[in-house]
Amino acid sequence: IRVCATISITYVCIRIVGCEQFRCQMLAVETEILSYGEHTQRERIKRYLIPGERPIYRGVIAIHGGAWRDPNNTCSDFDEYVQKWAEMNDIEEGRKRGLGMVVYSVDYKLSCERGVFPQIVFDIMGALEVIKGDSRQFWAEKEDGGNVSSFNDNNNNNDNNNDNECHGDPQSKELDFTIVGHSVGCTIITQILEIDSVRCGNDIGLLPLISRAVFLDGIYNVESMLSEYPEYEFFILEEFGSIENSKRCNSITQGCVCISPLVLQKWQQLQDILIIHSSRDELLSFKQADEFRDWLKANGLYQFQCIYKDFGMHNNVYVNPEVAAVVYRYI
Repeated sequence: IRVCATISITYVCIRIVGCEQFRCQMLAVETEILSYGEHTQRERIKRYLIPGERPIYRGVIAIHGGAWRDPNNTCSDFDEYVQKWAEMNDIEEGRKRGLGMVVYSVDYKLSCERGVFPQIVFDIMGALEVIKGDSRQFWAEKEDGGNVSSFNDNNNNNDNNNDNECHGDPQSKELDFTIVGHSVGCTIITQILEIDSVRCGNDIGLLPLISRAVFLDGIYNVESMLSEYPEYEFFILEEFGSIENSKRCNSITQGCVCISPLVLQKWQQLQDILIIHSSRDELLSFKQADEFRDWLKANGLYQFQCIYKDFGMHNNVYVNPEVAAVVYRYI
């Protein structure tokens, strides 16, 4: 891992106590830029460290959108989310258990800077390998030598109350992550969950442990999107090279009900799936979220919930503090 830069951000949280007294709490959010490639400056990961009272961390991986092509979307897209999470972590359950958070926001080469799909999947896998290795330093043991993590398998009940101190695998001592995507970041999540179907002999590593997924105003079915929005063909051709190749985007686009056992197993390992879509999204209708929901049900994947609400326009969703609060409580 090559550290390109280190930045320190401080957030201020003011609380009113009684009528005249107040206290100012300084929340230091440390950030580092990690590199996972040397071809462009976009091959980087922004790591945020939200401290807790104990060295025990929840893990988050975030992937931005931007139609694979917008230079204005970067690994800093989730700055506002992290600020909100830092404030909430001080006020809410972080105070109860003293938990910290480590957030990895992934940047990636634009479609004009790399080969067509599935090259994006291989690039993102390179980032995930770095995250998998770097996150091991945030594994913690209890003072008595016991493990603070409680990694859940598919047989465990999960009421989404976050009763676990931390997620991870006790044997490998790896953190367990919630992965969050916006727009084509959601598309990328579906693609990395299907990595075995696009591996094509490439020597790429294993995914980090991922038990939850959050999809924000996402693109899931490329073919259906083009049918609804034919004017989007230009950026689909930039990413996939041809309409025919775009049909290989993921199993949702292919309309596969009986997806391969390997792919289905990865989806089944997700304990929870949260689908959020803003009613005021001017770029994508509810159709994308509805088709994703129906695909999950058709494959026997019922561990999801949908929130359809006015969270602003498409690019407001990933900076909306209300959405950030929903995601925080979910993870």
